[in-house]
Amino acid sequence: MTEFARDDVQKIIDAFREWLKSEAAQKHLRTIEKEKQEVKDLMKKLDSMDKTSIEFTDWVLYGLLPYSKTKYAKRFSTFPVFMNIKLFLKNYNYSDAEWNQIANMIYGLSKKFQQNPEKMDKWIEEFVSDKVHTRMIQCGSITPIIFCINDSFPLINNRVIHTYNEFSTIFGWNDTMSQKLEHYLDNVEKVKKFITALEVPELNDLAVFDVFCYWYDYFYKASNPSDDEEAESEDEERIRVTEIDPRTFIENVPLENLAKFEPHSLRNPERIKINQIISNSSKGKWVLPNFQRYFDWNKNDVKEFLKSIFNDYYIGALLLWDVGKEPELDTVAIKGVDIKKEEIRPDSIILDGQQRITSLYYALRAPNFALRGSSAPVYFYINFSEFFNNQNESSGIIEVLPRKLGREESFKNMWFPFYELEKYSEWVDGYEDFLLKSSSDPDKIRSIRRIMDKKLRHIIDGFEIPYISLPDTMELPQVTDIFEKINTMGKVLSVFDLLIARLSKYQIELKKLWEESVKRHPKLPEYYKSIDKMPIYILQAISLCYNRTSSCKREDILNIHQNVFEPTDLSFEETWHEMAEYTNKAILKIENLRDGFGVKDKSVLPFAPMVPILAALIKDVDSRDNKVDCYKKLAMWYWSSVFSNAYSGAVDAQLTADFKEMKDWFSDDAKIPKTIDRARREFIALNLLDVRSKSNAMYRGVLSLLALEGSNDFNTNQTLENARNNDRDHLFPKAEFHSMRNVNSILNMSWMSDETNRKIKRYKKPSAYVKEFIKEKYGGNEKEFLKVLESHFINKNAYDSMTHDDFQGFISEREKIILDKIKNAMGIVGPTHDHTLITPEQPFSNRVAFWNAIKSCDGYIYWIDKYFSKEGLELLSQSLDTNRTKTVKILISIEKADEKFRSVFKDFRDELKNKNVICELRVITDSKLKSSIHDRWILSKNNCYNIPSADTVARGQYSEIKATENKPPFEDWWTKSLDIINDWNEIQKSRK
Repeated sequence: MTEFARDDVQKIIDAFREWLKSEAAQKHLRTIEKEKQEVKDLMKKLDSMDKTSIEFTDWVLYGLLPYSKTKYAKRFSTFPVFMNIKLFLKNYNYSDAEWNQIANMIYGLSKKFQQNPEKMDKWIEEFVSDKVHTRMIQCGSITPIIFCINDSFPLINNRVIHTYNEFSTIFGWNDTMSQKLEHYLDNVEKVKKFITALEVPELNDLAVFDVFCYWYDYFYKASNPSDDEEAESEDEERIRVTEIDPRTFIENVPLENLAKFEPHSLRNPERIKINQIISNSSKGKWVLPNFQRYFDWNKNDVKEFLKSIFNDYYIGALLLWDVGKEPELDTVAIKGVDIKKEEIRPDSIILDGQQRITSLYYALRAPNFALRGSSAPVYFYINFSEFFNNQNESSGIIEVLPRKLGREESFKNMWFPFYELEKYSEWVDGYEDFLLKSSSDPDKIRSIRRIMDKKLRHIIDGFEIPYISLPDTMELPQVTDIFEKINTMGKVLSVFDLLIARLSKYQIELKKLWEESVKRHPKLPEYYKSIDKMPIYILQAISLCYNRTSSCKREDILNIHQNVFEPTDLSFEETWHEMAEYTNKAILKIENLRDGFGVKDKSVLPFAPMVPILAALIKDVDSRDNKVDCYKKLAMWYWSSVFSNAYSGAVDAQLTADFKEMKDWFSDDAKIPKTIDRARREFIALNLLDVRSKSNAMYRGVLSLLALEGSNDFNTNQTLENARNNDRDHLFPKAEFHSMRNVNSILNMSWMSDETNRKIKRYKKPSAYVKEFIKEKYGGNEKEFLKVLESHFINKNAYDSMTHDDFQGFISEREKIILDKIKNAMGIVGPTHDHTLITPEQPFSNRVAFWNAIKSCDGYIYWIDKYFSKEGLELLSQSLDTNRTKTVKILISIEKADEKFRSVFKDFRDELKNKNVICELRVITDSKLKSSIHDRWILSKNNCYNIPSADTVARGQYSEIKATENKPPFEDWWTKSLDIINDWNEIQKSRK
């Protein structure tokens, strides 16, 4: 933080402390204290109520949740979010039973937190797992209750988020807060960091902290306007605007084929241009019925819509209703149009198209209101640099900023503002003048200008949108019926929704089939609560098994009747029920804690998209004679997929490829699938230490392996299979070992009961709780307890580290055991697979393999390569974990040690020094020593690799990165060599 910024922060703090003395501030604090007691009293009231009653539902939805002063509120909050939750969420069409379910979920989360606040992460995870009934319920909705119950947990709402995000910029932190409830505990840590950075002791009282955010967001900013761009709310990405060098752009822009920049016109007999839509909307000729939904698109919705227009995509037809002299219903103007109600003289009412038309008006006229999810107006731009240089539908063609760019700035970035589209020629003229100042190639500049002019003119006065007009003779009941049928109320249609409509013409009742399957197979509705694609998974499994190409992409599923059932005699209903059963079997296989895949429940499923292929593969295995062999191969594929993150990318293509290759492997042992081969080759670089996210597939994979091992509870010696309520938590408690960077690593996690967890946290250190368990539960028999520890992948060495509270020693030893378990699960036998092949066909993967090898090193890196080059320094710079590795030593021969390389290394060394890493490089000058060394190695505390040269990796020549237990005598070679910086003169003499 600069001195200037420090002064600014101090001014803010001084002003707040002065305001804190005021009666308004003190009154605010008293009101907060009053609300804290109100919520606690209300929780007691709710405890004694019938949880199925309407009264209970209303008290939770209109009393426990934070409300502003409305006629619906049973309690007014200082932290208001809702005016009427049922109106707010009306588009989801919840039934009374579902509202009661939502009320019970909110109360249940609050009650569990009240009883066990230390398990808040678990309570939140359970709550948000039901994605159907927790939509739009975020931190701002729940944390006012949490704070009032236990004021050591901060309240997170928009004012806290806005304040933190602005100060994050001041302090130079590259992070923001999020409204998502699942990010609440991350927000808690950010609040702690924020309060520490501000150095204001009063803010440790979180009520005062909330008042500070309230004061800053509502009072201070209003009286101290800033010219800086406003930070956008919630999960906005940091936007980086890149200036385009005009000279370079003009020289390199590919204009050989001008036809590729030509716009494509739509063909439709009834069409309207964008300038006409804007004119009709601004004059009040096109209006909305007053009973229609509000404009609810966010900036990404608008961005994608504008991108579709830019690319001349079909954006759907508009539906209008012509009106006579006097409309039969009340109408309103498009949001953002500045026109008095009495001046509206409509020609047509928009029945379908509100979101699209309002988006166009918002982009072109830039009215002063914020889109959903943003705290301030945003502005849309065409990135012409992306347009000229990338004709492959780049996602960056439309850009969004929370401010208007100045004309000169927009020229420099080649970002054309949509709000100048109606007078685009002025901008294009100015841009042509701007380019002429930077280049002596006027012909090329004129070509660029013509392309821009043509494209922009086409958007505003060429691109045509189809529309259908209902005649003014049509009666209101008929129009309303049509409107209700085509209006989706903002809900995005899923593939399943589309298929319900599509298959109905074949007399297939898909929704009814799904409902029947839910009744027959209990795992389907259980998983559907958090994975709403479960019906699609059944269809994907059908497509994998019965589609001629086994393709299961979106278009294959939409055309499943034509692709699968029309060419065959298959019955859709029978095939559906068959595959629904196999999908249920797949889930049971996944959840089997004895000889399945060890997934305790849906919350720790590594990859949900693996469900359909598992269903399809199990069906295939059922038709074969060699079932035992096939199930072994199925297990190897499953674990290989999990620990190589195979299903984190293009899932549909992966499903098809894996299904085909697995079927081949079932029939021929020699045809090992690529997923398995790749996972085995990359196993050498598998790094579990940095796996910390609960949603990470490898994190969940390790938990599954632990479940299969039993994970006998320390307190009861019961396996997880017999104690499914057990949850995962830290073996070295986070509260005591929070300063350890990897305290949240999967290597420090295991399954345990609540009682075990409480005891671990009470005794704080492993040395203390281990002693207590052995004494109290195992009659002093250490060997019996060691048997229990083995079911948690803890051997004698790791146990010794626990008794000495040696965190690093513990996770280092446990990583070896877990890696060995993964190795066995993937079917890796012997050392032959501990290698990664470098090939010419995969230049990027080659570098990734080398990066991963470097990342896996712990404590130190000793690199021996007589022909080490600048390429090696680049690989280190790109992949070195400076938190994990504190010493780097490089050994090279004298032939590679010249002045240029010495200078580059010195810069590299100094950069690492700034990151608290000691880096040295020594030169072998002894010819006998040099001739005795042939191979290259990377050594660390926990690994040793035989490696190719970095230059070989860069060229992609066939070679291997191979793990080895044979370590060369590095220290001996090191002491016989000279330092490239300090001993340079000696090195130079040795050349003579």
